[in-house]
Amino acid sequence: MLRRRTRAALLTCALVLCCGRARAQTPPSQPTSQPELPEGIRKRAAALFRNGSALFNAHSFKPARAEFQKAYDLTKAWQVLFYIGICLSREHKHLKAIATLEKYLAAGGKRIAAQKRVQAQFELKLLRGQLARAVISVNVAGAEVRVDGRLVGRSPLGKPVVLGPDEYEISASKPGYQTQARKLELKPSQSMKLAFTLEKKRTLLSVASVPAGASARIDGKSAGTTPLKTHLPVGDHDLELRLDGYKPYQRRLTLEPDAPLPLLLQLDKLPPTPWYKRWWLWTAVGAVVVGAVVTAVALSLAACPQDLCTGNLPLGGAK
Repeated sequence: MLRRRTRAALLTCALVLCCGRARAQTPPSQPTSQPELPEGIRKRAAALFRNGSALFNAHSFKPARAEFQKAYDLTKAWQVLFYIGICLSREHKHLKAIATLEKYLAAGGKRIAAQKRVQAQFELKLLRGQLARAVISVNVAGAEVRVDGRLVGRSPLGKPVVLGPDEYEISASKPGYQTQARKLELKPSQSMKLAFTLEKKRTLLSVASVPAGASARIDGKSAGTTPLKTHLPVGDHDLELRLDGYKPYQRRLTLEPDAPLPLLLQLDKLPPTPWYKRWWLWTAVGAVVVGAVVTAVALSLAACPQDLCTGNLPLGGAK
């Protein structure tokens, strides 16, 4: 029944496009809803519409929509929007179909026949009932969220992304972070959660020192000895080099995306230690002092009377 009604409506719309609007019976001062079209444009639009009708009846909805769209572009006849919307619905392009049919109802207004209005509203109800929802979250704020390349918002998204049941590529991206993309298949009326964890982009850092062999620490963690190469997240990092006999080297680095940073660092020697601060000098001096003390004690013991040195002195008046 719906198919027969659609075919009848297609014929009616073709007649409208072919014949143009009826001559106005109202006074010329009253505005008309649609301007008179040149005969050549009317004939071309009617031919396009007939082609679209034949393709529609053969279930070739995408080619049919292309013909209907050309006819609409020529005439801006709001009646054609209905058939464009129906084709989009048959192609499972739910959101575009809903937008087109809503435009049809708004443009036609009270001029739409009751039967056609019921058909359009029924189609809209079916389409809206099949819509799916994707709840998308990203671990960093301000990331662009795209569906098949179309920007749908920036994180955090305040509400689910409404989509028709279909396959999509959903991506999240932000400058300085690695872009993530995932394939997603949504079924009618399905709700699905999708979480993205973006990681900072990494940049190559190369560090060489003169002389080589300095121990390196990056952000407080050992990174090996120079020369070295490592990939680090973009942003700020603290570099420290240490080598015996040379001053410690410290520097804050800022790594940019896709900008490798090579460093060749000259280490400065420590100033020579004064002779009086050298450890081996005071070790020798200490050894000499200790030796002298031991020798003095030994000599004093050798010169001491035996009874005095052993502590065996007579007590009281003993003789």
